[in-house]
Amino acid sequence: MNESTKCPACGGQRINQGRYLGQTDSGLFGHVFRPSGLKTITLTGSDISVGSTFHACLDCGLLWSEIDKAKLATVLEKHGKKSTRERLNL
Repeated sequence: MNESTKCPACGGQRINQGRYLGQTDSGLFGHVFRPSGLKTITLTGSDISVGSTFHACLDCGLLWSEIDKAKLATVLEKHGKKSTRERLNL
């Protein structure tokens, strides 16, 4: 991801990549987003539930959904590496 990456909905630049994990990954219940840039030892409390509705663009193939932005900020503030917190202004 480069510095010019923007949110397709609001144009915001505080974007963080991560992994989408489903029920078959690690025995999780439901579907969650696990942000990148977390400290090496982050065992619990770092997964954020993913909404059940997704949107897809037929022109570019972008697929997106929504998560609780307050929970994402809390996880990154608590478990994020210093460089991640600084990049996202947390």
